[in-house]
Amino acid sequence: MKSNIKKGKNEQQVDTSTVIPELALSVNPKLDPKDDFRGKIITAKWVWFNGSFQQNVLLKIDKDGKIEDIFKEDHELFTIEEGKIVDLGEMALLPGFVNAHSHAFHRELRGLSQIGNEGADNFWKWRQNMYKLVEDIDYEKLKKICIDTFSEMLSVGITTVGEFHYVHHSNKASSDGFFDLDMAVIEAACEVGIRLVLIETLYMRAGFSQSEINPEQWRFSSATVEQFIERVEDLREKLKNNDLVTLALAVHSLRAVPIPEAIKLYKYARQNNLPLHLHLEEQPAELDDCRLVNEGKDPAEVLLQNILENGETEEIDNSLITAVHCTHTKRSNLDEFVKRKINVCICPCTEGYLGDGIPNLSEFDNICLGTDCNNRIAMFEEMRWLAFCQNMRTNCRNCAYLSAQKLLECATINGAKSLGIWSKIGNFVIGKQMDFFGILLKNFKLKNFCDDKKLLDSLIFGGGNEEIGMTGIGGIVKFNK
Repeated sequence: MKSNIKKGKNEQQVDTSTVIPELALSVNPKLDPKDDFRGKIITAKWVWFNGSFQQNVLLKIDKDGKIEDIFKEDHELFTIEEGKIVDLGEMALLPGFVNAHSHAFHRELRGLSQIGNEGADNFWKWRQNMYKLVEDIDYEKLKKICIDTFSEMLSVGITTVGEFHYVHHSNKASSDGFFDLDMAVIEAACEVGIRLVLIETLYMRAGFSQSEINPEQWRFSSATVEQFIERVEDLREKLKNNDLVTLALAVHSLRAVPIPEAIKLYKYARQNNLPLHLHLEEQPAELDDCRLVNEGKDPAEVLLQNILENGETEEIDNSLITAVHCTHTKRSNLDEFVKRKINVCICPCTEGYLGDGIPNLSEFDNICLGTDCNNRIAMFEEMRWLAFCQNMRTNCRNCAYLSAQKLLECATINGAKSLGIWSKIGNFVIGKQMDFFGILLKNFKLKNFCDDKKLLDSLIFGGGNEEIGMTGIGGIVKFNK
């Protein structure tokens, strides 16, 4: 099949008819001109625009990689000075995936699942394996791990990652090794070329009834919230001219941060308009331990009543607050999150992998998605398992109305909102960055399902990473099969 848009004499045709099945990711600092769409007009057979797949859509990209204009016209009307037209042919273009919750270093535990082995296994046993992983980590090791993880993300259409980062220190005996690993993550993202929101994470204690961290957690530790904020200020200064990397904040969990310190960080985040994330109610033990020291309150109730409220009304906009997992959160507390405009980030593949459970979602929740432990990096899989898990939980097929279009919004627009960069990315809109991925339409799985009514549904519920043929950030191709 051919693109419906006619080809002008100044058009650059990109051949996507031959697809190499093996992963062919190359991060090359020397930019090939054909991979640079800045200053050009690009089109493809299908473009996801205004909530549907449409044909004859042209996206004009400016020199900074932003969408300058969007046309639905015959491109022969444009002259040479408008820029060369790049027709990607038998592709479908979609906004790049936004991965709202990742721990890049967890990917190194791939192949060590121990699922199905004899003996008891649960989240807490897995966590011990994670601690062993970071015992001898250093700057170069972490950077290499992040490069590998971010490169794989690019190859599967993820253009922005929210890296929930708490492995801060390489050497507790030297100030040179204090918070130095933060820059390893940033350098890795810049070298790969993925858009990064570094979610700088506060971690202060080992549990609700403990005042200090355990020995194996020393790389995560922030001695005081004031010291942590000082580090954040330093990072903000370093990143102020970086177009690819921005900053967000996290309270690792209420298990790991006392209430007074969580309040301080929340206030700092609000004053500086920074997103604030936290792990919340992933495991039943977290709720049990919290109730013992907080007058029977669950972590979600502590968050709502003791931290976020803090004398403020429920009309306060908390749309930059994201609670991650909420696997065991009461529906009444999730309803309160909806009132407060709090986001929930669900990571279905990880929550299944670790045996966490299934959250009790509704159609009104502000849901974004993350790959979390990165054992499997596949946003199509996260989307469909978000829906499938709710189907199984409720014995019906319309729980939370998780249609294909809504699932795509969870994986793009909602993630951008959670990470505080909605004004820059998330959909194809004039003024936003041209972050995208392209689906190869000439493949066995999709060839009979490529009309505007079936294509998105086919991709989300029947497709996968192998259909992704191209990923671009800011109008520059970063991955091309």
